[in-house]
Amino acid sequence: MDDRYILPYTPTAEELEEVGHVEDLTPYELDPAREWEPVRYSFSQNGIGVAPMGDVHVVKAPQKNGKTFLLTLMMGAMLKGEYLGLKCEIPNPKILFIDTEQHPRNTQLVYRRICHIAGIPSRQRHEQIRVLHMRGCQVAQIRHAVLQEVVFFKPDVVYIDGLVDCVVDPNDQAESKQYITELSALALRHDCSIWTVLHVNPGTNKMRGHLGTIMAQKASDVLQCLKEKQQDGTVIFTVEQTDTRNKDINKFSFAIEDRKTEDGEFLALPVPTYVNVKEKTELDDIMQQACTRPMRGPDLIDRIMEVANVKKTKAYEMKDDAMKCGIIEQDTIHTFCFRYVGLNLQNEENMPF
Repeated sequence: MDDRYILPYTPTAEELEEVGHVEDLTPYELDPAREWEPVRYSFSQNGIGVAPMGDVHVVKAPQKNGKTFLLTLMMGAMLKGEYLGLKCEIPNPKILFIDTEQHPRNTQLVYRRICHIAGIPSRQRHEQIRVLHMRGCQVAQIRHAVLQEVVFFKPDVVYIDGLVDCVVDPNDQAESKQYITELSALALRHDCSIWTVLHVNPGTNKMRGHLGTIMAQKASDVLQCLKEKQQDGTVIFTVEQTDTRNKDINKFSFAIEDRKTEDGEFLALPVPTYVNVKEKTELDDIMQQACTRPMRGPDLIDRIMEVANVKKTKAYEMKDDAMKCGIIEQDTIHTFCFRYVGLNLQNEENMPF
């Protein structure tokens, strides 16, 4: 112990003997008078923050249930600014993506999908995003790569797909706790948001092994992605926030479609799940009555609740659907107001994906 450290109490000889040695706990003592800066989030949905900086988060799902497509969507939203209702809250974000599961050609496809969503060239490197394919690497190599890139590259958001490759045994409680503690400390120390990916046990929502149990305890936000086949054969992926230390966000969904890129390549991309023509027409009628002038978000929500006689959560979903269908649009530069533009059923093939 540092001789300059003065205990805030006077222990007895018996107490000193029981404790053995005295540690300086001053750095860990709560300061009630400290003024904290406002929480910074990496994303928001309908004005609600998701994934605070300086913390760890996790995407969970059964195997082949769209986890990597969800990461693609999230990274694309960060670089584009907003995508499928997820709005990036970081100016000029830097992204680190470490893929430990897929063949390099599949990692390359993920990168091209991200770039296509963001509207940037997909066959060249970009300063804002760094991608490492580390399938087949040893645990120590992967761990060191995470540490090195966070320190040197200084990303705002890190995506590790998947976390199980960062430990020797995901059922080893001590090892799992140690590494998740290291990740949490790394995120806090460098004020970045670290997303991880884990599978769930078959037939349950519980993440696998002690690694999953400890991550469930430590994660600030947990998103679950589930795949469901519709009667018409289309596959819908639904994303739900199952746990959070912050405010809850709404469920959202996406589908996968082959879209032709600028260079003639076809890519499977996460796209909105559009409602059918009848529902679109009904939604258009509601928005025409609700959005009679340029309106701020909260005012529009109040009008939708009044016109459609729905609760606030449903009103937000209807606003998001109207945005996806091109019924309303938002001025994101000056007034940030929404305005009604009307449904164009003849132009659905050109809707933004």
